[in-house]
Amino acid sequence: MKYSVYYFAFIFILLFSLLLTHPGQALELDVADDLTDFAAEWRLPAPEIELLRDPFADYRPPEPEPAPAQPGAPDRPAEEETVSPPDFILQGVVTRRGANSIILVQDGAEVILLRPGETYDGYEFTHYQDNQAHFFKENRQFRLSPGGGA
Repeated sequence: MKYSVYYFAFIFILLFSLLLTHPGQALELDVADDLTDFAAEWRLPAPEIELLRDPFADYRPPEPEPAPAQPGAPDRPAEEETVSPPDFILQGVVTRRGANSIILVQDGAEVILLRPGETYDGYEFTHYQDNQAHFFKENRQFRLSPGGGA
C-alpha cells in the first residue's frame, strides 16, 4: 500500500509536468489541410466545401434589392385588399314622396331599410336608378338588382 501512494504521486507529477510543458500538443490539428485533402480526394464542388467549412452558415441566395424608384414617378401604395361585392340581397324598392328607399335582406332573416346616403356593412347606398341600387365602398361602385346580388 505504501508503494501504491508513491506510484500514484509519481504518475500525477509526470502527467502534470507534461501538461505544463506541452499544453494541447496532443490536440494539434490542421483542419484546413485535412479539409483540402478530403475535398480533393472526393472531388467536392466549391459549394459543398463551403458547407463543410461552416455547416451553420446561411447559404440561401440573397434576396434581390428593390429597384430604385424612377425620379418623378409617384410612389405606389402597397397592394390593398380588394373590396368584395356585398353579400346582402336587394329585395325591393319603396317609393315615398318621390324618394326611393331600398329593402335589403341579410342572411335570409334580417330586414334593413336604407335611404340614399345611409351605409350598411361599409357599403353606402347612393341612389336607385334603372332598376338597380348603387353602392360605394372604398371608391368602388356596386350595383344590385332586385332579387339578386352584385
